[in-house]
Order: sequence, then C-alpha cells, then structure tokens
Amino acid sequence: MSQLSLAGDGSGDESDAQFTTPPSSPHLAASRPPSPDHAHPTGPQTVVNITVNTRTAPFTLYAASQGWVRWPEPLTAQQRLEALEEYVRDMHMTSPPPRHHRAPETPSPSQSRVAPGYRHSRVPVTAPPSPSPSRRARTAADADPQAMARRMRHIEAAIAEVRQEQDTVSRRMNQDTAAPAPAPTTSQDVDGNARANRPSRISPADEHIDPPDNHARKWYVIIVGLKVGIFKHWGKAAQYTRDVPHAVYQSCVTRAEAELLYNGCKADGVLEVLQR
Repeated sequence: MSQLSLAGDGSGDESDAQFTTPPSSPHLAASRPPSPDHAHPTGPQTVVNITVNTRTAPFTLYAASQGWVRWPEPLTAQQRLEALEEYVRDMHMTSPPPRHHRAPETPSPSQSRVAPGYRHSRVPVTAPPSPSPSRRARTAADADPQAMARRMRHIEAAIAEVRQEQDTVSRRMNQDTAAPAPAPTTSQDVDGNARANRPSRISPADEHIDPPDNHARKWYVIIVGLKVGIFKHWGKAAQYTRDVPHAVYQSCVTRAEAELLYNGCKADGVLEVLQR
C-alpha cells in the first residue's frame, strides 16, 4: 500500500509541508532524506485512508502537528542487495542459493570433440591401441612355401568338412519335409496283379531323362505316369503325374540316387506308361 505523509509545524505555513512516500519495508528506505538535517516533524498524527477509484492501490495520508522524528540514514549498495535477497527468500520461502564452483577454463580433450552445450565426464584413453592381428608384420615362416602349402591343405580340409556337414543337413531336411509316394518294391503293376520279372520296354517318346546338373537340389523319378524318366524340375514332372490315377513317382536328393532308382525299376519291369 502506498503512503502519503504530510508533515508541518502546525503554523499553517505551506512552505514547511513536504510530501513523501515512505517505503513498505524498513530496509528499502529512500537514499536521500527529504530535509538537510534528516528530520521530520512528529506528534499526534491523524491517519486518513483514502481509496482512489483508479487502477492504483489505496494510500494513507499522515498528518502531524508537532515534534520531529529522526529519518533513518541512507543504505549502502551492499545493504540494499542483502535486503532484496532477504525479501525474495521470505516471499518464495526458499533456502539460500547454493554456491556454484567455477568450471575450468580449458576443456578436456573429450569435451572438445562434442557439440557446444553438451558436457560429459568421459576420461580419454591414454593407452595406445593394440595393432590389428591382420596387420602384423610378415615373418620368415609366412614366406616359407612348405608352411604355406600346409596352411592351404588345412583350409581346404576345413572347407570340405563344412560342405559335407551342410550336404548332410540338407539331405536330412529334405527327407523329413518331403513325403513322396513309396517306390514299388516288387514286380507288380498298379492293379496289384503279379507279372513276369522282365525289363520294361519303353519307347524313347515316352521316356524323358534330364542331363546332370550340379546346381539341382532335387531330382524326380516318374515310375508310372503319362511319361517316365528322370526330371530335374518338379513343374515339368507334375504335368505327367498330377491328377493322373495310379501315378507313381519318387524324389531323390542326388542325380546318382535318381539314376539308381530308375534303372532298378526299369530292370525289374516296373516302369509303365499310362494312357489318358
């Protein structure tokens, strides 16, 4: 609340009247006193509260008829700062501000490589890195032809072993996943009637034999169908067995296995070409 003080000696002389606005806090007094002798009249005072219908806050009018009161001495800059800090602490009910330690002027090597504004406490590695094993210096043993030949044999043996394991695993997986029709084990036709053990006579037009291919993963042997033979692709073999009654075929992993099965069935007279 703002205050307006009217002070005089009571004689009615307006020259002695002085108007001041006393501060709300005793620590925030005016820097210069209103009179040379730092004194104001005092005595019985009449306090009048006047509320002005404006945007300003209400103020108080003080009137004194006699006596003088001593005006406080002006505050120094340090006293004003302490008073302001105490006022802020009282208003916000906070503890005294913590003390901050000054950071070193020279940044660490780890901090000089990061973007501005980011700081971390990583300790730089001072030990030199160890050389890579692949970049080591060549010795006399590395240039020895016999030693190089031994290493090459070991490498080739390891590669062959890995390939053999891969082929074994692939063969087992194919046998587990594929469910082909069982190959006939006796010399019987599709009707179950026993016949003589004589070789099958198949015309070249009804027989199909694909050439060897090391990249083929499966081979299909058609024993009874619209056409018999050894097929490399299932799409071609399916057109002679799919939707064909009494068709018999077998899948093999290798070409040698397919040839053995087909020649055995041909020698036993099991091969048969059906008519649609």
